[in-house]
Amino acid sequence: MSDTAELIVQRQVEAYNARDVEAFAACFSDTIELFDFPDRLIVRGKPALRERYARRFSESEDLHAEIRGRFSNGTYVVDIEDLTGSAFGAAPAAVIYEVSRSLITRAWFIRNATI
Repeated sequence: MSDTAELIVQRQVEAYNARDVEAFAACFSDTIELFDFPDRLIVRGKPALRERYARRFSESEDLHAEIRGRFSNGTYVVDIEDLTGSAFGAAPAAVIYEVSRSLITRAWFIRNATI
């Protein structure tokens, strides 16, 4: 039985909050694409994802994502989250995840989202 899209997304949130880059990267496909919504590509491929988040985790010892709300529809999951502890400052965000074959294949970040 495959994991649900929500379970995969939750697993990556937990790895993010633990700043565990290997557990975090394991939640994503090798061909992952991350975008600033709607279409500005910020990461392509797992090596780039691992490098970006290894740096972010090492720079931000108190990094934490608090999920304020979540909804899903099939292979899509949308999280409403508050990010704190970042070297880049605190910020609310909405993240849209696309999940296929128990891995996140694409994600879109809507920064400073107020919902």
